[in-house]
Amino acid sequence: LVEDSFKQLRAYAHALNETDYATFASLAVQFCDKLAGDAIAAPHAGHLLHETLAAGFAQYLAPFSVARLSTMSEAFGVPIEVLEPALASVTASGRISARIDAVKGVVRALKRDAVTEAYRELCDKGDDISARLVKLSKGLLA
Repeated sequence: LVEDSFKQLRAYAHALNETDYATFASLAVQFCDKLAGDAIAAPHAGHLLHETLAAGFAQYLAPFSVARLSTMSEAFGVPIEVLEPALASVTASGRISARIDAVKGVVRALKRDAVTEAYRELCDKGDDISARLVKLSKGLLA
């Protein structure tokens, strides 16, 4: 069983490396389904599938600023109705930076450069400091 699992893992890693996204997605789902049957691994199967698909989506979208959902669904071998919620879950978790435009049927990859990323981090830190100051002022006034 373990040797079979390693063969399957090797096959789906190879499929991702060779940009065979349909095989990659199919093998990832099969492997996670197999994990779901194991008492120890079952709680982690969904997370593993999410992270695995995130890696595939990120690799697929890397060279594009805009990709059609129809083309992406063909590449991953799944209908748009299955792809869109999976892609939305991955973007909502912050694993990839993209916007889904279901009306136009496209995914817009949001490329961030170093300056934009530094600005976002600065804003996040500012929000954290502001929240701490609010808590501190409430503690002092109480």
